[in-house]
Amino acid sequence: MKLKVGVWIPNFGSWTPMEDYSLDFDLLKELAQAADSYGFDCIWVSDHLINPAGAKPSGGPVEDRPIFEAWTTLSALSTLTTRVRLGNLVLCNSFRYPSLLAKMAATLDLISNGRFILNIGAGWFRKEAMAYGIPWAKYSERFASLEEAIKVIKKLWQEREVNFKGEYFDLENAILEPKPAQKPHPPIWIGGKSDNILRLVAKEGNGWDIDIHENVLASLKERVTSLRNYCLSIGKNSEELEISTHAMAIPMRNREEAMKLALPHARTINKSVKEFADSHFIGSPKDIIEKLWKYKDVGLTNLCLIFGNGLEGIELFADEVIPET
Repeated sequence: MKLKVGVWIPNFGSWTPMEDYSLDFDLLKELAQAADSYGFDCIWVSDHLINPAGAKPSGGPVEDRPIFEAWTTLSALSTLTTRVRLGNLVLCNSFRYPSLLAKMAATLDLISNGRFILNIGAGWFRKEAMAYGIPWAKYSERFASLEEAIKVIKKLWQEREVNFKGEYFDLENAILEPKPAQKPHPPIWIGGKSDNILRLVAKEGNGWDIDIHENVLASLKERVTSLRNYCLSIGKNSEELEISTHAMAIPMRNREEAMKLALPHARTINKSVKEFADSHFIGSPKDIIEKLWKYKDVGLTNLCLIFGNGLEGIELFADEVIPET
């Protein structure tokens, strides 16, 4: 099966510290349209309210750097593309009531002619929630709220009239029309790597998004095995699930040039360039192809890449890597 590759659109800008930093929508538009025309499968936008660059692990004060709101950005990009699928990395459940999110998603799915993927998680960046006055609960409560939210969204997408009484959300005679373009509903991916998340993916999800940057292949293989076991325990075919992770790509004609470009990104998160390259896709097209196959071998079906060398990297990847995925 072909490995699907998407482009992570930098609505938060570069991870590398810059002076006089500004965010340019024209660049985001150019990258999204390049992904659309060059054969990538999807585009992704980060769901944050303040800039997360360097927040995990600590990379210095960056919260005053600009960031575009995710849903507005993705909606705009949906009208500037025609083929790629559209999603967020990863929607924070705490930011929007699930009933409103279901309505937003149905609308975007219709506007984009059925290209939307709902990728949602419990959230991790406490600081931004507190800064914006959004209630922040402990993880067990955020997870339980996420599980309930997914049930609400599914009901609204598929049922004529919804009545729902839960611990976190109550709906009374709720009607969502028009329904999404995709039937029975847009794919629901769930982001996270805890056992709770894996069980939820097995129970309710169409896909799983994992954010791992340490011992990536070993961690991914272990987590995929756990997910498949959870699916087996409830009689679900795990082969039907999409499994995705995300990373940086810097494809260049030779590895030495790529490593030079990777150096400032590595320094931002207090890593050596070798450590950084080990968990990302840095090097020649041949280097990257070999690494992609290793990811595919442990069960990955989707890979989302932010290109550290921008349009140049996207073009080289499209020309020499995509045909081999």
